[in-house]
Amino acid sequence: MLDSSGRIAFLKGNPEYVKDEYITKNKTYAQLREQWGISNGAVYKVIKYLGLNLIKIESKVTYCNE
Repeated sequence: MLDSSGRIAFLKGNPEYVKDEYITKNKTYAQLREQWGISNGAVYKVIKYLGLNLIKIESKVTYCNE
């Protein structure tokens, strides 16, 4: 079993897996924290490192053309 730094390194090295869990399955930081066994801050750092935080934000932005 990996320690938290090993888990973080694994996640950073597997962007497709992280993207599937965070974007496709729409899991929250709390759900990912439980699943991966790392802190909320570490989840944020992995997602930010992979640039996935901007993707999820863009998908929730709506525009109004009146």
